[in-house]
Amino acid sequence: MVDVPERAKERNWGFFQSGQMKAVYSLSPFKILKFETGDTEWLGKTMHEQNANLEWRRRRLGEPHGGSMPQRIGNRWFGFMQSAELRGFRKTRHYHVGFYSFEAEEPHRLLSMSRVPVISGDDFPGERSFWKRWSVTYPSGAVHLDGKWLVSLGIHDKRSVLAVFDHNRLLAESEHFV
Repeated sequence: MVDVPERAKERNWGFFQSGQMKAVYSLSPFKILKFETGDTEWLGKTMHEQNANLEWRRRRLGEPHGGSMPQRIGNRWFGFMQSAELRGFRKTRHYHVGFYSFEAEEPHRLLSMSRVPVISGDDFPGERSFWKRWSVTYPSGAVHLDGKWLVSLGIHDKRSVLAVFDHNRLLAESEHFV
């Protein structure tokens, strides 16, 4: 990438195909990359950047980051993201999962994002992550079928679960930007 400083690089990109290879690079600010290919490398350049006053951030739920690859439904792309809220003087991390959508057509503006977590690491009992006992949940895959989302989640860096979410409920509980 040529237009992002080295230390600011996001590591959880949400790739999607819309005329050419693109990716959700970050969620705050919401940034879409468009890729050009060379003989030996792919070059990602920012094609859209949007700042939004996210309720997610105002609630101090942690910086939203990537998770599942976006899935297109009609005139929108949808995805699940994660964040880590820091709590207490020891700065224990408590991970949360959220839901977002953006336009199917360019410039791919952010349309909605969860106001509150759809699920959190604290929702899962049992031994916490080997890494500082964090409460972890991370969305890795998602598929939409018949108005429901089936989402695979990593839990406490120890196991995986499948969760089902109602699409219309997720939208109703989201803040909308356009």
